[in-house]
This record gives sequence, structure tokens and C-alpha cells, in this order.
Amino acid sequence: MTSYRLDGFTLADAEALTGKIADITEWDDDELETKVTYPAAKIIGIIGPYLHVETAGAEMTDAATGTHLGTRPPEPEWNIGFTWICEVTSVRDRQATC
Repeated sequence: MTSYRLDGFTLADAEALTGKIADITEWDDDELETKVTYPAAKIIGIIGPYLHVETAGAEMTDAATGTHLGTRPPEPEWNIGFTWICEVTSVRDRQATC
């Protein structure tokens, strides 16, 4: 598994991603106008209907033009709802650190 587009997560998707690192892009509004990309998000697990992640910050862009709209600070705990529209890329295993 290296990349896939989701129109909402399933429990199986969330379970497959748990314990991995991935770049996650989610559409942050109902009109699908704003994209938020969380590079190298650590997928911690599942909490209710959410994928529980730790982020290193995020970049917000206009979905149509790619124009940079701002950044978000790192979040030690962030939840991405299973029903949100997301794209997951660069899925990889966490590497042990010394």
C-alpha cells in the first residue's frame, strides 16, 4: 500500500494505516474548496469513527488553483473522521529511532 484516494475511510483502511506514517491530504470543507496536507503524519490508531494521528503541521491550499492559503501548527493529537474525503500517499512503516 503506497497511495490511495478515499471517499471516506472504512474501518479496514484505518486498521491498515495504524502504526504507519503517511502524507494525508483532506478536503477541509463541505464545498471541497480547501485542501489540507499533513506530511509525515504518524497514524497512532483508531478512536471511535476517527483515525487518530500526530501531525508535524499542515499546509492549506486552494483545491482548484493550488494557491497556498496558510499553515497549521503541529498537533500531537489530531482526529480525521472516517467520513472525510482524503487522499493518502507515501505510506511507510515507522522506523525505530535511537
